[in-house]
Amino acid sequence: MRTLGAVVLLVGLVSSASADCAWVLWIVQGTTVDHLYASYTSAKDCTRELDAREQRLLPDRTLLTTRTAATSLNVADRITAGFSTTYLCLPDSVDPRGPKSK
Repeated sequence: MRTLGAVVLLVGLVSSASADCAWVLWIVQGTTVDHLYASYTSAKDCTRELDAREQRLLPDRTLLTTRTAATSLNVADRITAGFSTTYLCLPDSVDPRGPKSK
């Protein structure tokens, strides 16, 4: 749960980040940052991908999609309670996996 809290905090912090930097779409499975999905030249391009993904998923009644911010899309499985995937657009300077160990 601490990882998910950190991810939510990151989403709040990126709202003030410059739109001129590169942006990365991350996939978070449950509370674990799974992988980097794609990179974009702007926040607008990354959020467009989230918008398109949300539109593709909306007709699926087994899924619940929610947006907590323009840069975050959460998809929860209504059948398998507790399973969710979050798609996060973050500046390339932010790594939701945390600092690398030495």
